[in-house]
Amino acid sequence: MNVTSIDLSAMNTELVTSMEGMFQNCSSLTSLDLTSFNTSKVTNMSSMFYGTSSLKEVRVSNLWDM
Repeated sequence: MNVTSIDLSAMNTELVTSMEGMFQNCSSLTSLDLTSFNTSKVTNMSSMFYGTSSLKEVRVSNLWDM
């Protein structure tokens, strides 16, 4: 399957601690809107975007904390 976009607008990440490999090898993704993501509790983002060779744009908000 060649998924180019994913609607993550309703995803609640407030309590998530690991996003390891979340989009790994999603090679057809071209853009991601992660403005609803709250990463304040995330301690591991390892390989989150590994293998996303077509990804050109990632949108985040002030909820994004690295």
